Amino acid sequence: MFRKLLFLLTIGFGIQWSYAQVGINTTTPNAQLEIQSSNSSNPSNKDGILIPKIEVFPAVSPTALQQGMLVYLINTVGVNQPGFYYWDNISTSWISLKDASDADWFAVGGTASPSTINDNMYHLGNVAIGKNTANYPLEVTGANALTNLNLSLSATTNTSERVGLSNTITGTSNNDFTFLKNNIFGTGTGFKYGLNNIFNSSANGDQYGLFNDFQNANAWKVGTANSFIGAGIGLDNNFTGTDNGDRYGSYTRFSADYNSGTGNWYGHNVTFDYVTTTTNSGDKYGYSVSIPPSVGGGAHYGVQSYVGNLTTGYSGYFSGRVSIGNTSLDTDHYILPLTRGTDGQIMQTDGNGNVTWQSPSTDEDWFEEGGTSSPTNINNNIYRLGYVAIGKNIANYPLDVAGTNEINAINATLSVSNTLGVRKLFNNAITGNTADVLYNRYSTNSNSGNGTHYGDYMYLSGNGTGEKYGNYLTMANGSGNKYGTYTEIISTGSAYSYGSRTYLRGNSSGTMYGHYTFFDTSYSGSGSKVGYGVYIPNGSGGTHYGLDISVPNLSGYAASFLGRVAIGLGTGDRYILPLSRGTAGQIIQTDGVGNASWVDAGTGLGASFWKATGNSGTNATVNFIGTTDAQDLIFKRNNVVSGKIGIANTAFGVESLFSATSANRNTAIGSNALHENVSASFSTALGANAFYSGNYSNSVAIGDAAVVSANNQIRMGDAGVTSIGGFANWTNVSDKRFKKNVQENVPGLAFVTQLKPVTYSLDLDAIHSYLKTPDTIRKVQIELEKRQEIQTGFIAQEVEKVANDLGFVFSGIDKPKNGNDYYGLRYAEFVVPLVKAVQEQQEIINEQEHKIKSLEERLSKLETLLIEKE
Repeated sequence: MFRKLLFLLTIGFGIQWSYAQVGINTTTPNAQLEIQSSNSSNPSNKDGILIPKIEVFPAVSPTALQQGMLVYLINTVGVNQPGFYYWDNISTSWISLKDASDADWFAVGGTASPSTINDNMYHLGNVAIGKNTANYPLEVTGANALTNLNLSLSATTNTSERVGLSNTITGTSNNDFTFLKNNIFGTGTGFKYGLNNIFNSSANGDQYGLFNDFQNANAWKVGTANSFIGAGIGLDNNFTGTDNGDRYGSYTRFSADYNSGTGNWYGHNVTFDYVTTTTNSGDKYGYSVSIPPSVGGGAHYGVQSYVGNLTTGYSGYFSGRVSIGNTSLDTDHYILPLTRGTDGQIMQTDGNGNVTWQSPSTDEDWFEEGGTSSPTNINNNIYRLGYVAIGKNIANYPLDVAGTNEINAINATLSVSNTLGVRKLFNNAITGNTADVLYNRYSTNSNSGNGTHYGDYMYLSGNGTGEKYGNYLTMANGSGNKYGTYTEIISTGSAYSYGSRTYLRGNSSGTMYGHYTFFDTSYSGSGSKVGYGVYIPNGSGGTHYGLDISVPNLSGYAASFLGRVAIGLGTGDRYILPLSRGTAGQIIQTDGVGNASWVDAGTGLGASFWKATGNSGTNATVNFIGTTDAQDLIFKRNNVVSGKIGIANTAFGVESLFSATSANRNTAIGSNALHENVSASFSTALGANAFYSGNYSNSVAIGDAAVVSANNQIRMGDAGVTSIGGFANWTNVSDKRFKKNVQENVPGLAFVTQLKPVTYSLDLDAIHSYLKTPDTIRKVQIELEKRQEIQTGFIAQEVEKVANDLGFVFSGIDKPKNGNDYYGLRYAEFVVPLVKAVQEQQEIINEQEHKIKSLEERLSKLETLLIEKE
């Protein structure tokens, strides 16, 4: 009962009754009915009003008293979708709140308002934007707007053509039709454009600011028509940007596929109408182009015209005066004639800008061969008696040619296709009788550039089978010296200088000669014949080579001589080599007067000759194998060094002391002995592969594959050796005179009693792996026997620990000297601590004997006393 009362009180406080307003959740309603949520900033799911829900509209329609009654339809009924509906008694129908529409726009295909934002819609009346009267189907007015009408077209597919603004004019009316008409008024100073296009696209397709397509009808078709009252520009194009595409201020294209008829086609036509001298005195330009010199880029063309029809077409056709000039049309130009002139006339200027046709007068630049008149035909032979200069204004020679940065100063071409005898591109002849120096051709090249310079450069090509000569010279008569080619090089730099250099290339299978000299016996004289003569004065600097020949191909020949070859410093001190090869084993012997011949090695040099087959009657003073200078003696086997006797090192065996570069006082006997010793000294290796690796000094390795692993070390045999000995014991130096710091501090029993005698077998694989012994020099069979051997001894590391614990520096331990060395024990050294242990033990025995004797004496006395008492 209390809860019900509380609920009623809450309702009573929550609903404020009054004569005019009702408030729910508020005590101060602002309308006839005001309902507030429980919390406007954080409402619950029950803060709202539920309008009555119906599944179908009532079978009996509401009355006028229920005008505006609201319901919520939860099912689709006919064309009515679920949603809020109110009763409209005027139309006696239920009206959807979301379909409440007006007649501004209808959805395409009906008379209802669009139901979604994506519906296509239409309006039949005029539409005005920015004003309250509509005089045109679409009228847009803007006040201070940046853009009055903005059209944006975006496409990402390639299905069809896209058009931002499409105008179509149809019908049969004779009135004027204008697709786009701009009326621009106002007195402002800013630019005003009827049409302004801005292209800012990276697309590669063609882009048009205005594109017109005219079809049919015989009337005039005008793509752009401008009418100005006062000054104006019909078409103004401003190009900016950095792209590489072509730019056209105006581009006209006539397509033969879509143009027919007999009318004229004009890419650009200018006609001045209604202009008289009384109303307009300004200059008239049909086409004006201005390209300032400051404009960069490629070549500049005021007008560029291409007409492929060279028969009836014209790249330029002018009906009227044509003036050409460089700067001002008033001071530096000339006017071409208006007529064609008569046959043979030439254009001549009066110096004041007037060019007229004139009949040419006879000059005396050139006369036709055989007379004194000018040539009448371009093919006439002509001559001139005075000097001629080309490329300069002073003629110092009969023909004086100067060129600047030309590829060829003189270019001469001779084409021959028939057989008429010897042909000459240049024919030089010097006659007369003079003591002066004469040159048929003289070249001076003083260019200081870094390019290759040639006095004469010949390039002969062609597939003919005849001989080809870069230079062909014939010299006859005269008692003076004659030179086919004479070269004088004055050189002060460090570059090579070549009196003659021949470069042969190509795939020819014929013999190629860098230099070839042939003496014709038909014209032989009594003088000496020298195919190639070289003379280098003794006072010249640098090393002198009469011939310097390099032929890396060892199957070729640096020099091949068919004939006698003489070598020497002069005619009185030279010798002639044999003409034949001789027989195997022969040697070349000279007779002392210049004749060298092949002789048998055993008999040719007499008894003093040392023979490989044995010698008798030798004299050690003169018969020996060795050197008579301070050079090492080298022995080779199969052209590989196998022995060396020298002051620094001595080696015998293939590749013994192979790597030695700065080593000194080493001896290696056996193949590969001391092979890797580079710089160590005072070492000896005896045996194949002995001391093969390592760079240790004052060490000795004796035996095949014996390994040394430290300086000052001697090793005998390898790990496979099972016995080392002789017929006498090893003697160590022990002379008192050679010892100092002598101390009696050797431990005895304390050391010996801690040693652990063991038996063991050597791990040969571990040894060879540690010493990096190549498998190729290991002895498999010997190692099999060694593996069966059981040895007795100690472990060096255990002995070392015992000595270290006692503070005993024990020389019986051979510790590793480096990372490649290993432990060893000198068992003879164990005698010393063993002797000390025996001595210590003897002292104990002596002391015990003394005690025993004393006890025996006491016992004896006791026994005596007992006996006496008995």
